[in-house]
Amino acid sequence: MSETIRSFIAAEISEQQITRRISEIQDLIAATGADLRAVQPQNVHVTIRFLGEIPAPVVEEVKREMNEIVFNEFQTIMRGVGAFPNLRRPNVVWIGMSEGASELRQIHAQIEPRVRAIGLPSDNKGFNPHITIARVRSGRNTQELSRAISEMETAEVGTMKVSKIALKRSVLTPRGPIYSTLFEKHAVSKP
Repeated sequence: MSETIRSFIAAEISEQQITRRISEIQDLIAATGADLRAVQPQNVHVTIRFLGEIPAPVVEEVKREMNEIVFNEFQTIMRGVGAFPNLRRPNVVWIGMSEGASELRQIHAQIEPRVRAIGLPSDNKGFNPHITIARVRSGRNTQELSRAISEMETAEVGTMKVSKIALKRSVLTPRGPIYSTLFEKHAVSKP
C-alpha cells in the first residue's frame, strides 16, 4: 500500500505587507469574541485546487500535469472581507480579489481537466478565488462577527504579483496544518 499525501495546488501569499494586513483583519474579527481558528500568516494562500489524500505516485502525475500549464505573471489586488456560506451563517472568513481572479480561473480551468484525467474526482464546488483567513468553530458571537465582516466589505488588503503556483503538502496537526512545497510551476517569462 502506497503512502497518501494530503495536497493542494495554490498561489502563495508571501508579501509581508499583505500578511501584516491580514493579521490586522484577523485581530479585528477575533475582537468580536467569535470562536475562530485563524490561518497562520505563513499558511495564507489562494487554493486553486484541493486534491485531498492522494497516493504518492499520483502526486508525481500531478507534477507532470502542472508542468504543462501555461500562464503569464499577473497582478492581484486583494480587497474586501466576506464569509462562506453567507454572513448569517459564517463558517469561513475570506478575503476577495478585485483583480487577478480571472487569471486564477484560467489556471484552474487548465488544471481541472488534467487532474480529472489522472483519476481524481471532479471539483463540484466550482472555483471562487479567495484567501481563507479564519474558520468559525462554533456559533458564539456570530452576530458580532458578521457585523465586523460587513464593515470590512471593501477593505483594501494589498497588491502582489503571481509568478508561480505551487503543489503543497498539508500535514494536519493539533496546532494546525503544516505546509511544504512539493513542486512549483513558474509563469512564462515575457520577452
